[in-house]
Amino acid sequence: MSNQSISINDTSIELAKGLKISMGSLEITPVEIDEISLSNFKSDFTYGSGILKNAKMKFEIDIHMHYSIGLRIKVFGKTVFKISESGSVNLLSFNSGFIDVNDATISPGKMKINIPQLNLKFKSDSLKISPGKSDPPIVADEMNMKKVEMAETVIPRDMPALFGGSVIPVQNPLEPQDVSVCDISMNEFTTLGIRLPPFELTNLVMTDMHIDTVISDEFATTASVQRNSPQLNLFKIVKLWASVNVKTTMKTDKVELHDLNGKIMTDKTQMSGMNMALKIKDIKINNMEIDNFDAKELGIGL
Repeated sequence: MSNQSISINDTSIELAKGLKISMGSLEITPVEIDEISLSNFKSDFTYGSGILKNAKMKFEIDIHMHYSIGLRIKVFGKTVFKISESGSVNLLSFNSGFIDVNDATISPGKMKINIPQLNLKFKSDSLKISPGKSDPPIVADEMNMKKVEMAETVIPRDMPALFGGSVIPVQNPLEPQDVSVCDISMNEFTTLGIRLPPFELTNLVMTDMHIDTVISDEFATTASVQRNSPQLNLFKIVKLWASVNVKTTMKTDKVELHDLNGKIMTDKTQMSGMNMALKIKDIKINNMEIDNFDAKELGIGL
């Protein structure tokens, strides 16, 4: 003879609170954020060493001699001879072309990045968190659930069913009541299409950051300088001076910085358009309290 059971159809839970959850692993996939806005983004790093891979340098040197001639001859207050002329003569033009200097080392130093406003998009195939055997589990100290809907809940009874297990729907004669459940466990909990409204973080600070290597490809830089020599005045008639122009160009296949340590700071971090799917495995819920449990109909097995 089969045992009696009670089924509860179309039940609703207005509020479930005080949940403590222990999770064996957490997987969020995929994660997409339409826009992340960072205000007053600053980073402050020190690096232990660096290297310029396959560096090349080019030197361009131009030396010009400049002159200015000015002479005026007057007789009885009247100008009888006048000359005024200026110009320059190129003395040297030198272009070394690119010279291989192989790998150049960079001494330890500091690197700071300041960006008033930074907008970017974020996309990740998956975000997985799986603690090791010696690590503590993923724990949510408290979680509240509102308006939980259940199509059917079956409560087995020890007393035998009288007529072979047929179910008779009976209107619930009880008022909504509070219910306590000691332990609940689920192998897997999955949700799809979670979309969060825009939210922001203020005064975000990420400290104790360590980066093994930073690599920048195809780096190039150019620097130039111009210097003029003091003027040489000959009999207050001829003035001579030289100018030297030096231009240096460096390019490299890669710039590598090693052993970076520092922190990142932003005044305000805004995020919008965040979509994700959530999968939680090995869930245990202890001491669940349900307020205002309302069952509209009871199906009683006979």
